Amino acid sequence: MDLASPGDESSVVEVYLHQLDSLAAELDTAFKAIAANNLAAVKASVTRQEFLTASLSAMLRAVTRHLHGNPAPSPSLRSRMTTAARGLHAANQNYAALLKNTGGTIAMLLSLCRSHSDNPMEIRGTSSARQTWSCEM
Repeated sequence: MDLASPGDESSVVEVYLHQLDSLAAELDTAFKAIAANNLAAVKASVTRQEFLTASLSAMLRAVTRHLHGNPAPSPSLRSRMTTAARGLHAANQNYAALLKNTGGTIAMLLSLCRSHSDNPMEIRGTSSARQTWSCEM
């Protein structure tokens, strides 16, 4: 399909909306793969996300030309566009929060493992200070 050619709303914008929905679903897949500690699934999902974002980026010019060169989208199409954008934004926010939390956890683990090589770590804030080894290598 030539995305730059004029056509009805279902040609260019529908394909773009489908790609947005696919990206939102792929973010959800990655979210679940990270939660399941499934590295292979995370890698596969990231590869699919890269493909989808490259495709969306390439399609954006065609969609913009289509929307500017044609009458305003119908209310139902506008609603679908808004729904797709909100869904992608929500999935992206959840994914970002998970990655941020995961990154913080990894940094904390690295710090704990580094402390293992020299000194035991003292846990503060409890009624009795205890010494613990953070990890075994």
